[in-house]
Amino acid sequence: MANPNPNISGLEKGRGKRPKEDNESISMRLPSKTCLVLEDIAEEYGIYYGDKPWISGLLRKIGEGELMVVPASPDTKENIKKRLQERTEKGKIIRERMNLKKFRPTTQRKKNKQ
Repeated sequence: MANPNPNISGLEKGRGKRPKEDNESISMRLPSKTCLVLEDIAEEYGIYYGDKPWISGLLRKIGEGELMVVPASPDTKENIKKRLQERTEKGKIIRERMNLKKFRPTTQRKKNKQ
């Protein structure tokens, strides 16, 4: 079968290939509240992966020296607690809505009818 895209000269020059980075893969277990706080911080600095705040990107910027970690003042700690509480309340509302039949995706409705 003939090549449907005969122009492969770009690939020969290394175009269209993802650059290889020397990244080490790690995994962490964090409490959900800690993840929410880290996502808020990433959001404040505009660090996203797609449309979600990106914790890995936040850690990368800290590791590369673009961001610096300093002790938080008591006022900042109170603000973090308030934001966490607000976000948790929003999450509860969303979870409650998802439990209502009219907000469930159609696949869930079909499973419940059977």
